[in-house]
Amino acid sequence: MNDSDPSIEDLKREVISVGEHNARLKASLRESKTQLESLRSQLRQIGQPPLSHAIFEGFSTDTVTGTDVSQPSRLAEVAWDGKHVRLAVQEFAGVDQLQPGDAVWIDATPVVVGSAPRSLYGTVATVCDLKMNRSVVRLSSGTEVVVRLRPGFAKTLKVGDTLLVNTRAGWGLELLESAGVEQALQPEVPGVTYDDIGGLDTEIAHIRAAVEMPYTHRNLFASYGLSAPKGVLLYGPPGCGKTMLAKAVATSLAVQYDQPSVFLSVKGPELLSKFVGETERQIRAIFDRARELSAGTHPVVVFFDEMEALFRTRGSGISSDVENMLVPQLLTEMDGLDELRDVIVIGASNREDMIDPALLRPGRFDVKIRVGRPDAAAARGILAHHFSPSTPFDEAQMSAAGGATIFAVNLVEAAVNRLFVQEPATYLCTLRYVEVGGREQERKVFFSDMISGALLVSIANQAKNLAIGRELNGDGHGIRWEDLNAALADTIAQTAALTSLLPPEALARDLGINCIASGVARDPLYS
Repeated sequence: MNDSDPSIEDLKREVISVGEHNARLKASLRESKTQLESLRSQLRQIGQPPLSHAIFEGFSTDTVTGTDVSQPSRLAEVAWDGKHVRLAVQEFAGVDQLQPGDAVWIDATPVVVGSAPRSLYGTVATVCDLKMNRSVVRLSSGTEVVVRLRPGFAKTLKVGDTLLVNTRAGWGLELLESAGVEQALQPEVPGVTYDDIGGLDTEIAHIRAAVEMPYTHRNLFASYGLSAPKGVLLYGPPGCGKTMLAKAVATSLAVQYDQPSVFLSVKGPELLSKFVGETERQIRAIFDRARELSAGTHPVVVFFDEMEALFRTRGSGISSDVENMLVPQLLTEMDGLDELRDVIVIGASNREDMIDPALLRPGRFDVKIRVGRPDAAAARGILAHHFSPSTPFDEAQMSAAGGATIFAVNLVEAAVNRLFVQEPATYLCTLRYVEVGGREQERKVFFSDMISGALLVSIANQAKNLAIGRELNGDGHGIRWEDLNAALADTIAQTAALTSLLPPEALARDLGINCIASGVARDPLYS
């Protein structure tokens, strides 16, 4: 037999084939082994008992007793599935950092086996009361329940806040919405000066004499046995500059003290709360904040806008009579200002007749300043602030007038002459009323009867916006006569529409007429 024998060649080929077959078998075995391990891993995962979500409440050292020996083990108290239970703890990363209120996983044993993410779901409730690390909350059904709070969480809450709670576990989880006067407690540094206010020279002189002089000449006033007033009431129609006056006082005091001033502004309706005692608490918080800010000799102005919403005459309410508690609270806080040198309270109201008389007596809001509607001279002062020589004017019209200064004066004079004349163009409506003696009367109402500083500023701004719109369309630069005329006509028309919708009693009160108002209408023959 030699190498060329056909049987030897067949054997060689068979050996090669068997080797290749063995290699394929090995590869298949390796693949099968990998698949088997994967299936075993999946089976282990499928066979893993489910984990339950619970809330950790604290550790407790105790003894776990087995069948033959007792071993010390760390135990955890948890709120789980509506029950409060004590379970063993398996050591895991972060176990020592667990705090009451944290979420944990529990296996089927059951044993605490790991930290869990805090739940994002639950019941929405409102905080009614706070006690250390507990809170009374009211559910949407009206039911009140007590829930636990994680350490330090209660300090960030207050009555009226909206809270996410787990009612089965009895835990408050997360603050959803904060209520109250945080905005008011954020001090504002006013940027308004007396020079920014037009048409209120008499009111400015009055408030400077009443408020600033006792602060800037403290020793002189003390020698006469006088002190600064505790409160100032600014009253009068809306939109006439009461808020600007209050801010200017704060700015002026800052200049006198050579210290930054602080302005705490509170709108009356913002403080009203449906929860008993919450509004009083917020009033206390405002004055506590004022005391804190004034500790560094910073002058602090606490400004209450729309005072009639909070401090109306006691007994005038139709439901809860909440003012029965709010007025005494404000009186108490103002009496506590005796010890403070640098806090003044300024109130503003459109309805001073609704404010409780106790607040208007001497020793409370001592200074009362009426901020009325502007007359023609005051209107000139207001408009002159907004149509100054530096305002962009149409070049051709300005040159024809003789310069920017003359053109600005002409615009102001034209606006005042237009607004204060009683003619069909400025007619708003007619008030029908019955006099005290029983005689029926009618009173035509014109724009000058309802004019305010805010309306005058609106006219100036509208004229400027018209000029800007025209310039953006490529139609010249600067304010023209037609811009002012269009702004005047539009403002008068809007004011007429709004005035016609006023209740007759409100319109009569604005006009200062003591009567029984019967109706508001427009006279088609006059308009």
